[in-house]
Amino acid sequence: MPFLFSEYCITFNCRPKSITMLKYLFFNLLFFVSALTFAQQDQSVLLRWKLKPGEVISYKTVMKNIDSANNFSMGNFLKSNGADSANSTEAEKMLKKLSGAMENNDYVTTLTENKPGLIDIIMHGSDEGKSTSADTLKSNSDQQRFKELMKQVTSGVMLRGQINEDGIITSFYLKSDQKNLIATLFELPGKPVKVGDSWPIDVNFISVDQNFVCDSSYKKNTVTVLAITNVNGDKVVKLKYDIEEYISAYVNSPFDGKKNNSVMKFTHQGIADFSLSQGRWLDYNCLLSMFSTGLMSNQTTERISLINN
Repeated sequence: MPFLFSEYCITFNCRPKSITMLKYLFFNLLFFVSALTFAQQDQSVLLRWKLKPGEVISYKTVMKNIDSANNFSMGNFLKSNGADSANSTEAEKMLKKLSGAMENNDYVTTLTENKPGLIDIIMHGSDEGKSTSADTLKSNSDQQRFKELMKQVTSGVMLRGQINEDGIITSFYLKSDQKNLIATLFELPGKPVKVGDSWPIDVNFISVDQNFVCDSSYKKNTVTVLAITNVNGDKVVKLKYDIEEYISAYVNSPFDGKKNNSVMKFTHQGIADFSLSQGRWLDYNCLLSMFSTGLMSNQTTERISLINN
């Protein structure tokens, strides 16, 4: 019977040296990669904005309504404040028209170094994609007046604030809606973090006055590190946003004394990638959803993205 190498190896439980060496190298490589991955995920990193003197970080800022079921109504609010049906209907049409026109605008947000350690943030309207066709509207028409109103509303500076290089908001004096934008788009933890760490950001989506009597509410506000990875030699931190605010309340109309029940809910959820070496967002995509019933009815979902210019 001819000699079979395979039978010999099985009988005496041996392996060719080359195969044994390959297995040895493979298991050592696997151990090294596993240890490196574990160490990388377990280490703490500090997210920090990095700008050179005179440098400008520019993002195309997209805030687009993507909810086809979008509806907006202030009819109950206007009527509760004494407006008749005809006037409330006309006012609501104008508000819807204004809201719709606002949704079709893109913005540009720039970050510049004000002084060492301090960063100025400015958002302004973008002319990209706007029509350059000749204006055929009559000078005194309602359409022309509305167009002029929209030009005033959407041009110029829409947002102005300031953070330090660690991403902490220094413009504490901003209105809530302005501070919310700064916080959701540019605030960083301000301390070393590792995979699994979570922290809140400085947002407050819902705000009511003394006329609202709250019967239930809750708030969740967390940004979490999902992963820290090496991408072409660049360390990238992946963050998850999970923010939710809810309130159920009622308000008594000052005109007819009727009780109006209201519910408001905001969520801000999404994923963002931050480059540690470059000190800026590589990718930022979140969804902001708003839902309310009662005096002001609203149901919208917006996609909010930062795109490198």
